[in-house]
Amino acid sequence: SPLVRARAAALSSAQQPSSLPGAGAMADSVLEADAVEDVLPRELLEAANDVIFRAHGLQPNPSNFYDVRNSLLQHVLSPRWLRGIPISLAVVYEAACRRAGLLLEPVSLPYHFVLGIPMRTAALRGVERLFVDVYSQGRLMS
Repeated sequence: SPLVRARAAALSSAQQPSSLPGAGAMADSVLEADAVEDVLPRELLEAANDVIFRAHGLQPNPSNFYDVRNSLLQHVLSPRWLRGIPISLAVVYEAACRRAGLLLEPVSLPYHFVLGIPMRTAALRGVERLFVDVYSQGRLMS
Protein backbone atom coordinates (compact mmCIF):
# COMPACT_ATOMS: atom_id res chain seq x y z
CA SER A 1 0.00 0.00 0.00
CA PRO A 2 1.15 3.62 -0.48
CA LEU A 3 1.03 4.15 3.28
CA VAL A 4 3.40 1.28 3.99
CA ARG A 5 5.77 2.41 1.20
CA ALA A 6 5.77 5.98 2.55
CA ARG A 7 6.57 4.82 6.09
CA ALA A 8 9.35 2.54 4.89
CA ALA A 9 10.85 5.31 2.74
CA ALA A 10 10.70 7.78 5.62
CA LEU A 11 12.34 5.42 8.07
CA SER A 12 15.12 4.50 5.66
CA SER A 13 15.79 8.12 4.67
CA ALA A 14 16.03 9.08 8.35
CA GLN A 15 18.97 6.70 8.71
CA GLN A 16 20.96 8.73 6.18
CA PRO A 17 23.22 11.49 7.50
CA SER A 18 21.40 14.19 5.52
CA SER A 19 20.20 17.09 7.61
CA LEU A 20 16.54 17.75 8.15
CA PRO A 21 15.62 20.54 5.74
CA GLY A 22 12.24 21.22 7.28
CA ALA A 23 8.58 20.37 7.43
CA GLY A 24 8.44 19.97 3.65
CA ALA A 25 10.83 17.05 3.76
CA MET A 26 8.79 15.50 6.54
CA ALA A 27 5.61 15.94 4.52
CA ASP A 28 7.17 14.43 1.42
CA SER A 29 7.98 11.41 3.56
CA VAL A 30 4.47 11.12 5.04
CA LEU A 31 2.60 10.05 1.91
CA GLU A 32 2.74 10.21 -1.83
CA ALA A 33 0.57 13.17 -2.82
CA ASP A 34 -1.68 11.15 -5.13
CA ALA A 35 -2.47 8.57 -2.44
CA VAL A 36 -3.89 10.94 0.20
CA GLU A 37 -7.52 10.68 -0.94
CA ASP A 38 -7.59 6.96 -0.19
CA VAL A 39 -6.19 7.28 3.33
CA LEU A 40 -8.27 7.91 6.43
CA PRO A 41 -7.21 10.87 8.60
CA ARG A 42 -6.26 8.55 11.49
CA GLU A 43 -3.90 6.60 9.18
CA LEU A 44 -2.38 9.81 7.86
CA LEU A 45 -1.82 11.12 11.39
CA GLU A 46 -0.24 7.81 12.43
CA ALA A 47 2.05 8.00 9.41
CA ALA A 48 2.89 11.62 10.28
CA ASN A 49 3.74 10.53 13.83
CA ASP A 50 6.03 7.79 12.50
CA VAL A 51 7.83 10.20 10.21
CA ILE A 52 8.03 13.35 12.34
CA PHE A 53 8.63 11.91 15.79
CA ARG A 54 10.20 8.51 15.17
CA ALA A 55 12.06 8.75 11.86
CA HIS A 56 13.19 12.39 12.07
CA GLY A 57 13.37 12.53 15.87
CA LEU A 58 11.45 15.74 16.59
CA GLN A 59 10.60 15.80 20.28
CA PRO A 60 9.32 17.95 23.14
CA ASN A 61 11.79 19.56 25.49
CA PRO A 62 10.25 19.36 28.97
CA SER A 63 13.60 19.48 30.78
CA ASN A 64 14.46 22.87 29.29
CA PHE A 65 11.02 24.20 28.33
CA TYR A 66 11.91 27.91 28.46
CA ASP A 67 15.01 27.74 26.25
CA VAL A 68 14.42 30.25 23.46
CA ARG A 69 15.56 27.73 20.84
CA ASN A 70 12.36 25.77 21.49
CA SER A 71 10.42 28.66 19.92
CA LEU A 72 12.63 29.43 16.93
CA LEU A 73 11.79 27.24 13.94
CA GLN A 74 15.32 27.35 12.55
CA HIS A 75 16.42 25.65 15.78
CA VAL A 76 13.39 23.38 16.14
CA LEU A 77 14.13 21.96 12.67
CA SER A 78 17.91 21.91 13.10
CA PRO A 79 19.36 18.38 13.23
CA ARG A 80 21.39 19.52 16.24
CA TRP A 81 18.31 20.55 18.24
CA LEU A 82 15.03 18.92 17.01
CA ARG A 83 13.13 20.00 20.11
CA GLY A 84 10.29 22.38 20.75
CA ILE A 85 7.40 23.59 22.84
CA PRO A 86 3.78 22.71 22.00
CA ILE A 87 3.19 25.64 19.64
CA SER A 88 6.42 25.26 17.65
CA LEU A 89 5.94 21.49 17.35
CA ALA A 90 2.36 22.15 16.21
CA VAL A 91 3.55 24.56 13.50
CA VAL A 92 5.92 21.94 12.07
CA TYR A 93 3.37 19.12 12.37
CA GLU A 94 0.56 21.17 10.80
CA ALA A 95 2.77 22.27 7.88
CA ALA A 96 3.83 18.70 7.17
CA CYS A 97 0.25 17.41 7.30
CA ARG A 98 -1.07 20.27 5.16
CA ARG A 99 1.51 19.55 2.49
CA ALA A 100 0.53 15.88 2.63
CA GLY A 101 -3.12 16.83 2.12
CA LEU A 102 -4.65 16.91 5.61
CA LEU A 103 -5.68 20.23 7.08
CA LEU A 104 -5.46 20.64 10.85
CA GLU A 105 -6.48 23.57 13.01
CA PRO A 106 -5.00 24.83 16.26
CA VAL A 107 -6.99 24.13 19.42
CA SER A 108 -6.11 25.92 22.62
CA LEU A 109 -6.95 24.01 25.79
CA PRO A 110 -6.33 25.06 29.38
CA TYR A 111 -2.57 24.77 29.88
CA HIS A 112 -2.17 22.89 26.61
CA PHE A 113 -2.13 23.32 22.83
CA VAL A 114 -3.17 20.65 20.34
CA LEU A 115 -4.15 20.30 16.69
CA GLY A 116 -7.47 18.99 15.47
CA ILE A 117 -9.18 17.90 12.30
CA PRO A 118 -11.70 20.65 11.54
CA MET A 119 -15.29 19.66 12.39
CA ARG A 120 -16.39 20.38 8.82
CA THR A 121 -13.71 18.10 7.38
CA ALA A 122 -14.63 15.30 9.78
CA ALA A 123 -18.33 15.65 8.92
CA LEU A 124 -17.76 15.77 5.16
CA ARG A 125 -15.51 12.70 5.20
CA GLY A 126 -17.68 10.86 7.70
CA VAL A 127 -14.85 10.31 10.17
CA GLU A 128 -14.42 11.02 13.86
CA ARG A 129 -12.96 14.35 14.89
CA LEU A 130 -9.44 13.66 16.08
CA PHE A 131 -7.03 15.80 18.05
CA VAL A 132 -3.24 15.44 18.03
CA ASP A 133 -1.19 16.17 21.12
CA VAL A 134 2.10 17.07 19.47
CA TYR A 135 3.81 17.56 22.83
CA SER A 136 3.11 13.90 23.58
CA GLN A 137 4.71 12.83 20.30
CA GLY A 138 1.46 12.78 18.36
CA ARG A 139 -0.88 11.07 20.81
CA LEU A 140 -4.29 10.89 19.12
CA MET A 141 -7.38 11.85 21.08
CA SER A 142 -11.05 11.82 20.08
